[in-house]
Amino acid sequence: MKHPLKPYMFKAYYNYFTDNGEKVYMQVDSSYIGPAFEKEFKAFINPQTHIICFNITTEALGRIEITEESVVFQARFNGEVKDVFVPMGAIVALLTPSSNLYVGLPDDPSYHQTDSSDENSAKKSPELKLVGGDEPAEGKKNADSEGERPKKSRKRSSSKNAFKLL
Repeated sequence: MKHPLKPYMFKAYYNYFTDNGEKVYMQVDSSYIGPAFEKEFKAFINPQTHIICFNITTEALGRIEITEESVVFQARFNGEVKDVFVPMGAIVALLTPSSNLYVGLPDDPSYHQTDSSDENSAKKSPELKLVGGDEPAEGKKNADSEGERPKKSRKRSSSKNAFKLL
């Protein structure tokens, strides 16, 4: 299984910014999360873009937990402490206003919500089908055929740990 890039980028930039004493803000697309989230944070969400910005600097939070699936933290809103759960797919960017840095995070299809009525849509991998007959055209090879892609040769140098690609 391939791990998504977004949580690794998030952690790397978050750690870099906090290690350098920057205030870190996280932009979140509230429409990705749903109406309950939008209702809870209505006063803080831009109504045109559905973006909310959270200050996730360690000094501003009670705690923060970053996983491959989400960012969970405890923060104050109008003097009230709240636990906030943000799915990784809803995170748009990290920014540091003092340094004018904005890091847009990649959109990853593995975080896209799927219709729960179609159980196979999220789990079934795409299939390739041959169109227009059972045999490949003359002179072309199947994907299973030998010689589809030439392999790079590797030679070992005299040192045990050194490799040289040719």
